[in-house]
Amino acid sequence: KATPEQVAKIRSAYDALTGEAQGGDAQEIVLKDLAFHSSIASLLGSKRIDAFFAQIMVELRFYLQVLSFEDQEYARPEVCISEHKAIMEMIEKGDSTGAVKLVSDHIRSNSRRLTEILQARNLGAASRQQN
Repeated sequence: KATPEQVAKIRSAYDALTGEAQGGDAQEIVLKDLAFHSSIASLLGSKRIDAFFAQIMVELRFYLQVLSFEDQEYARPEVCISEHKAIMEMIEKGDSTGAVKLVSDHIRSNSRRLTEILQARNLGAASRQQN
């Protein structure tokens, strides 16, 4: 279970994300999104996991920017906010099982959408090469 200080850190990251989402700057939204998820990962209390997450954030940033630009998430802040709000609420309620499920669902959903985008781009490139 998260301590009040840990919850406050995650809440601060969530508030920064929601504030940035209203601003419409896709790159900044992605950075705040990653900071929110990093604060959640820090709940595990492992310096090794924190270091690992910091390393993969470079790749995650790229892929989240692809998603954001492709789906124009920056123009629809309510989508980003609602996805993360449910996670935040579970954490604040102390429902770690619910929070893990929501984060896992969020990751799977983004993974599926990214796969769709990349496959569509690849098919489009293959089609152009044939012509």
